[in-house]
Formats: sequence, C-alpha cells, structure tokens
Amino acid sequence: MGSEAPVELISRARAWTRYWQSGARHACAGSFQGHYGEATRAFWRAQFARVGVGDRVLELGCGNGSLIQWWVQCGAPWPDAINAVDLADLDLHWLAQLPAELRARVHVHARTSAQALPLADASVTHIYSQYALEYFANERCWQELFRVMAPRVTVAAVVHHRDGYLCRLAREEVLHCDWLLSEQGVLAQAAALLPWWIAAADPLVRQRIIGHAKAEQARAEFNKAMAQLNERCARTQFPDLLRDTAERIMAILQAAPTLGGTTAQCALDALRADLADNRLRVAELVDAALDAGGLVAWQQHFLTAGFSVFDVSELIERDHLFGWTIVASRTQESRQTGRSP
Repeated sequence: MGSEAPVELISRARAWTRYWQSGARHACAGSFQGHYGEATRAFWRAQFARVGVGDRVLELGCGNGSLIQWWVQCGAPWPDAINAVDLADLDLHWLAQLPAELRARVHVHARTSAQALPLADASVTHIYSQYALEYFANERCWQELFRVMAPRVTVAAVVHHRDGYLCRLAREEVLHCDWLLSEQGVLAQAAALLPWWIAAADPLVRQRIIGHAKAEQARAEFNKAMAQLNERCARTQFPDLLRDTAERIMAILQAAPTLGGTTAQCALDALRADLADNRLRVAELVDAALDAGGLVAWQQHFLTAGFSVFDVSELIERDHLFGWTIVASRTQESRQTGRSP
C-alpha cells in the first residue's frame, strides 16, 4: 500500500478497532476458528522453535493476540521480549490469560503505526506478521523495519495471495457489500418498510393501511430485494455475508413492534455500519494481496538490506490456496556484504 492521508488512516484504525472489539481472534474469523488451519499452525511452530534466550520479537498487526496465544499452546521457548504493535485500539483482556512469566515479557503497543515503531535501533532479532505486513508495506514502513532490525535477524510472515481463497472471497464480498449498501439493496428497502411493518403489528392500524399505495410499494420493494439476495446467494461461492445480513434484518423486523421504530432503525443503522466496515476490510485485503511480482519487490528490499535468505512457499489449507509463507534471514556476515536500505 502507498502512503495514506491521515483521514484514511483514522478510518482504517476505527474499522479494525471495532472488528477486534467484536471478539474476533484473527482477521479470517469467518473461515477458521481458533488459530487458522494446520498448515499455518505448523509454519509458526517451526518459527517459534528458532527463538532462544536473548532474542527479541516484534509482531506486526497483533490484533487480539492469536499468534502469541498459539505460541503458548505450542510450548515453544520464549524470547526475552515480544513487542506487539497494531494500528487499532485493542482490548487486551487476552494478556491476563498468558502465563505470568510470558505476560511480563509481552509489550503491546496499540494505536501504533509500523511507520513509527517505539523501539530502539537494531533491537529486534525476529519479526513476525500474520496477514498484516502486506497492508502497510510502503517505503516508510520498510525503512522503519530495517531501522529496528538487529544485524542477525529473521523475518517470518504469512501474507495474502492474489489468487488465494481469501482474496477471492474478499473480491466477492466487496460486490456483496456494494449491493447491500446501495439504494436498491435489501437494507434500504428494510428501512423503507420499517414504519409500515410496525404499524401493521396493531390489528386496528393494519386494517386501515391494507391496500395503502405506499405500504404496498414498500412491501413489494422489500420482497423484490430479498428475492435478489436469494438469487445472489445461489450464484456466489461465498454467500455467508448475504445470508447473515438477511438473518439480521429479519430479526430486527420481527423485534421492531416491541423495540419501537427508533430502536429498530438504530439496529438497522448499526448493521449498515458493520457492512461498511466489512467492505473497507475486504477491499483492503484485495488491494494488499501479493502476486509473484509483489514478492519480487519484497525480495529486493531484503536483498538490498543484506539478507542472504528469502524463502517463499504457497500456503495450502483444506485443499485451498490461502497465502504465501515468507522467511527471510540475515546473519552478521551477510549484512556486511549487502547494501544499506
């Protein structure tokens, strides 16, 4: 991603803050529960095993601490310190669940950009990122990462693949969100139907509005939008967002006579805000995902900084291409032969 204006950065931070505060453990909560699939877990087990006494870890985009919690479950050796950064305002309740000895070594820096890390020069021996670095890997970010890297350093990352399952899902969900949020979408039609729906719950009022032109039009437009939603579900490989939205709308309408018009409309507004946040996140994913050309550009950054190892593999989960795994390493000797970034 390129350099962002402050307002764009604030919008991103707020959207991700709301997402993490919903309790999601990672950015793919709709696809995997727990700590992703076995291939991802195996990749991180191998990385954790390379850490020893004296090492200092930086995690980029820590979210709700899923990667650190997986570290605990693996029983792998702990580094001297883990500094975890995230642009969002995080709920850190998960820290209390860590063993006391590890908890004392974990330092979470919320509301922190990777372009301005609160770390000393040459202070980090391992950098980890799970579906995060690709979102903000611009020139300023690379310069800041190279600043904090020790002469001996390993960078391990799982990143989105341009042709992967998650990227294809995200492309579809961008289209779903655009339709759901449009004036023709089911959300707008539900809002138009809402006052008539509430009125019809009263038997006396229902008799007076039967055949009312505006009431009939609102009902017909809502039914049309729901039919279009069902058609979209039948055509797409990824219908979950559409179905979940339909279920939430129907739940709001069913409760509306009890809730009242103001509260029910607030619930529809909250759903609209959730969809807008989701659209921002999935559009970012599509923009951030790397193809082979993007990997070559990353490799050049590392080679310029004196890295001698840049290993890339495709990550397969449940027979689906999910992402790339990247491991880049620099020894003190290889740094001496490289050029400064």
